[in-house]
Amino acid sequence: MGKKVYTTSTIAFRAINYQTHMVTYALDLVSQSTSLLASTPDCPTKSDLTSKLSLAAQVARHTIHCSYDAAEAAVRSAAPASALCRYSWLKLQPLPDDSKAKIMDAPLDNNLLFGKNAVELFKNLQKKRQGAAGH
Repeated sequence: MGKKVYTTSTIAFRAINYQTHMVTYALDLVSQSTSLLASTPDCPTKSDLTSKLSLAAQVARHTIHCSYDAAEAAVRSAAPASALCRYSWLKLQPLPDDSKAKIMDAPLDNNLLFGKNAVELFKNLQKKRQGAAGH
């Protein structure tokens, strides 16, 4: 379940990131259009176009702000999902509780569920287990 939550939140983050880039592009386009409109001679529709471009810029800024909030929510859901994956895996392992606590507190890694520090701890535990089995 943790993996599904993590995957969903990271996909949501990517979609939000794409949306933010597209809206930023639209805001830049509105800004350039406003500059172009300012350099044109006065006409009856110029004030109407200026107000519509101003409104479009406000909507784009609001959308960017909402995208940042949504991205923050997606990222905040990814962290507990990683902890849930770790906890689910560790619960089934025959490890001492103090070792499980150290592994749970290990920093996250992009590619590994437990990160590089936990890999070292796993190797040390495996050596201790082999040493205990040899006696």
